Amino acid sequence: MHHQSLGSNSYWSVSTRIQYAIPDAIPLPPGIPLPRTYDGRTGADWLDAVSGLKARVNFGSGVHATATGMMGFGGSDFVTDISALIGLDISGRTSILAGYRHLDIDYSKHGFTFNAKMHGPLAGASIRF
Repeated sequence: MHHQSLGSNSYWSVSTRIQYAIPDAIPLPPGIPLPRTYDGRTGADWLDAVSGLKARVNFGSGVHATATGMMGFGGSDFVTDISALIGLDISGRTSILAGYRHLDIDYSKHGFTFNAKMHGPLAGASIRF
């Protein structure tokens, strides 16, 4: 088994836009102050410092399992990133990977909130330098 500590920065850029136009031919419900047109956008950019651990187990014939766990903060209040992957080495420095990832971000500043939990299957490639 091979262990490695990780450290990096994550740059986030998130924005939301809502835009609509209600034609004059459509009646609006009485007593509801709804504008007929709206175009609004909000968002934020921030940088988080993250660190964690990575473990890799080689099973032979180029097959390996990798698990990573990272957490950090900075611009956000807190971020966690956890993954478990099965990989196949296709050369001395390149692998293909498949597994599962869970990413949790908690950001709230200046009236903008982005609290998200994203998780699901992951497929990709790794190139080691």
